[in-house]
Amino acid sequence: MHTCKNCKSYDCSLFKYLNKNEIGELEDSKKTINFKKGDIIFYEGEVVNKVICIKNGVCKLTKINDNGFEQTLRLVSSGGLFGQRAVITNSPSKYNAIAVEDVTVCYIPKNELLSFLERNNIFNIEIFHTICQDLDLTEEYITTMTHKTVRERIIKMLLLLFENYGESESGDLRIKLTREELASLVGTTPESCIRVLSELKKNKLIKFLDKRTISLNVAELEKRTV
Repeated sequence: MHTCKNCKSYDCSLFKYLNKNEIGELEDSKKTINFKKGDIIFYEGEVVNKVICIKNGVCKLTKINDNGFEQTLRLVSSGGLFGQRAVITNSPSKYNAIAVEDVTVCYIPKNELLSFLERNNIFNIEIFHTICQDLDLTEEYITTMTHKTVRERIIKMLLLLFENYGESESGDLRIKLTREELASLVGTTPESCIRVLSELKKNKLIKFLDKRTISLNVAELEKRTV
């Protein structure tokens, strides 16, 4: 029988701070759903009555800017949560949540999460800690977008993806993104992103194995960030 505690994402999720009885309540109330790559999990402006925990896969949280372009705010991978701020503040979602690859998520009802927050001080603190971390990352992201060139932003993002997701046995980035998705992450057009990637490839800083698979020369890329 599959339980939360034997889930591969359990140790990197906030639900590890729940006690045995609360874990039982979580298992009784959660709903597990599969999404295909590109599926919308929820929309910006949607009333959120649940928190989403990624069981496996990667999702992106996006907004449409004033020019009509999709801007990726951040990626969420296995064990990660999203929707908690909207649930706690009782406000609509501030972003779209979209599957970057095939994903499995667990829906945790709003009332269940609020009940855990009321009863479990450690869980409460950790939830608010993640919200503060997300705000810190947003501030850092805005600073990066304002003061760095497109080339610098792309190099920094590639290194962040390497740091957060690692590489496969064949030496390529474990997370697979299209040029358009990478451009959205760094706040530029796909055309500008492709030009920079072509330059990095020419200088042997990266290597394309296919359209969504990139191998990095990490040591040389890091020198470009100094």
